[in-house]
Amino acid sequence: MDENKYREMFSKVHSSVNEEDILMETKGRKKHKILTLPLVAALVLVLGAGAAFGAAYLHSLNDAVVDETVKIQDPVTHETRDARSMSLQGFAGSPEFEAAKEWYEFNEGYDTDEKILDQVGNDPTPWDDKYGAYLVYSQEMADKLDEICEKYDLKLHEGKPKFAELWEMEKLFGNISSDDTASGYYFEDGTFNVENIDYELDGVDPMEYEFGRTMKGIFDDGTLTISNEDEFEQWEYETSCGETVLLAKAADYGLIIYENDDYFVVGTVNPSLDDIENDGSMSLEELMKLCAEEAEKRMTKEALEKVADTFDYRFDPSTADEVVDPTAVIKLAAAPIDGTSEDIHISEKYGEAADGSYFNYGIDIAAPEGTPVCTVADGTVKCADDKDGLIVIDHDGGWYTTYEDYDKVLVKEGEKVKAGQQIATVGTEDIHFEIHDAYTNNVDPEPYYNEVVNK
Repeated sequence: MDENKYREMFSKVHSSVNEEDILMETKGRKKHKILTLPLVAALVLVLGAGAAFGAAYLHSLNDAVVDETVKIQDPVTHETRDARSMSLQGFAGSPEFEAAKEWYEFNEGYDTDEKILDQVGNDPTPWDDKYGAYLVYSQEMADKLDEICEKYDLKLHEGKPKFAELWEMEKLFGNISSDDTASGYYFEDGTFNVENIDYELDGVDPMEYEFGRTMKGIFDDGTLTISNEDEFEQWEYETSCGETVLLAKAADYGLIIYENDDYFVVGTVNPSLDDIENDGSMSLEELMKLCAEEAEKRMTKEALEKVADTFDYRFDPSTADEVVDPTAVIKLAAAPIDGTSEDIHISEKYGEAADGSYFNYGIDIAAPEGTPVCTVADGTVKCADDKDGLIVIDHDGGWYTTYEDYDKVLVKEGEKVKAGQQIATVGTEDIHFEIHDAYTNNVDPEPYYNEVVNK
């Protein structure tokens, strides 16, 4: 399986909890959980963004800053520049903001040589169950966190976050976004984060975004590194759902901020630059400068407003019943490998690899060389590529399946196929099989595979 064919599950922008923090056994502990902007945005901050005009509002970005003394570093020249750290919990004066600031300041001065952290390493700790969402690794940290929560009358997140597709979260919290391809994580208390690393919108360039809601009364410790306020243009914007948000645009990225009595929302938006490639003629510094220039061109006010319109900031629970399950249309009528040999088995499951090096978006199936590879349901062949070893079949209802690493393709693009029809043969590699739901999201194929082979 070619790992480069698969997108990363999470982009470089993360909220207060990220996948690396959760998978301690494979990722390693981190002392701080800080939401940082993507590499290109950070580069523009260092190279120097033109100052934009500001305006007076009821709240501004300054009202959410927890640290004015952050330094950011150019990944190429290693030069530093002043930046700021912003709260993701609320504005100054709120219990959530003040608690996050106090915890931030405690961490800045705690275990500065990381000797305690080094002793703990990646081993489980007595604090994981209660404080798993906060990377607490000593009793002193646990006591301080309890003290802060008591002082500001806040509760901790219970347990670790659950990763899910957007529609699964909307079943719990109501309508969140019109972007069906988003995914993320949530806590049972209603705090959640969703993202898309290549969101296509009409009239503007593709964007990347992360969008998070933190519930009032809950302690959350995420922070976001941003540039100085005079480099932002800020304005109020009435979104398509009727709610007014604060928008802030720097040279190459933007922020969405919304607050009500129940929760605080922060979204980060920046242009997707996946189309920019280096043919080998540019140095790393030249490539970074090109990316920064393109990001400035593409990050427009219109793009930020279009992304802001994607979300329904009301998160009305009554709309949960209207959410469509995009996996409901999936039904396998045949197995992807035709045979009864005991040698046919799942060799690699869906999910993160044991060593944490990649995420498998399907299952790998081992079978004897020459065994038929078959389509699992009626459909139309959308791709049949011998060179790259990829077959894509579109099925009724909008879901589709992919088959990779076969020996020889036996169908052509546009051909109609029936369930159980042979489309390729097994070669020397295990067959990689994926299922995508009606929203194009990857789905774990194993339950469907087991159901059909065990009939």
